[in-house]
Amino acid sequence: HPMLALEEPEAHLHPQAHRALFKQIEEMPGQRITSTHSPYIAGQAKVAQFRHFRKDGANTAVTRMDTTSLTQEDLLKIDRMVMNTRGELLYAHALVFFEGEQTEDQALPIFAEKYWGQHPNALGITMIGVGGMNSYTPFLRLANSFQIPWYIFSDGEHDAVKAVHNALKTVNEPTDSPRVFIIPDEKNFEEYIIIDEYKDVLVDRIISVRSKNDHHKEMLKKEWADKDNPLEDIYEELSNNKTKYGKPIAEAITCIARENSRFPALIRSLFEKISDDLGLEKRKEEVS
Repeated sequence: HPMLALEEPEAHLHPQAHRALFKQIEEMPGQRITSTHSPYIAGQAKVAQFRHFRKDGANTAVTRMDTTSLTQEDLLKIDRMVMNTRGELLYAHALVFFEGEQTEDQALPIFAEKYWGQHPNALGITMIGVGGMNSYTPFLRLANSFQIPWYIFSDGEHDAVKAVHNALKTVNEPTDSPRVFIIPDEKNFEEYIIIDEYKDVLVDRIISVRSKNDHHKEMLKKEWADKDNPLEDIYEELSNNKTKYGKPIAEAITCIARENSRFPALIRSLFEKISDDLGLEKRKEEVS
């Protein structure tokens, strides 16, 4: 009975070679034990085969996924929806889940970097769009199995909230978990940030993104100055061009001179909770 142990065989190989290497390892006879930091290798393995190692103070904790209560379809969803494209989450210190991969995907890392003074990747925090309101469950199952702290930032629309609650119930988490942050008043992300306090910076950023030259910029300024309901027009512009405005609007808001206005309240609460749980410090200029 041969046994082969490989320690980080991906070293010095490009991503395509990582995938090819895993196929070669799979074909070897006997038992194979591979330690890896490669999401490309981990993404091809079956999640039921994982042993997850993480530091817990001075100790090392080892966990695995309990598959006894999961169906074959449950396992396929984890392998297909999570591991095939999100293998890096296995190595995170914390995970932030949200529904889509548009505005929040671009905006939240900008807010986070301004809040902590470092990009969330540098802190081991991975922010992930799960690919739809009904797709939280496999991500939560994996995070819980490997004891990776997770947080949810969700739109407040009825269907979105219902989907989050259903996912939490499925993984035996309370629907009022302090790690779940739902935008109030049944609003989505764009509606939430479009308030009078941010109106001017949002209009300025829209004009900057849309303007083709100085003359066009002046025309746009006059056009927006003449609008009767600028907040409604801002919402229409952002909603119709989500992939275009996520990063620019976050950069604009975080540059506001008033310290207490640089982060929408719910986003600040999310970061405060993560800071408390992980022992992180705010950026010095944010300490009042």
